[in-house]
Amino acid sequence: MFINKNDDFKGWEDWKEKNYSGMECVFSFERKGNTAAITGDQVALTNIRIM
Repeated sequence: MFINKNDDFKGWEDWKEKNYSGMECVFSFERKGNTAAITGDQVALTNIRIM
């Protein structure tokens, strides 16, 4: 996993507060082999696009 933090990052506590109140994120991943899985057992996964 790679995490890119920029000047807008104010710390992990601020990040957690934003996540609890609802935060939109964009994730990209690449499948290697014949299987891939994403889960949302503690979050709502919406607007999933396969390219």
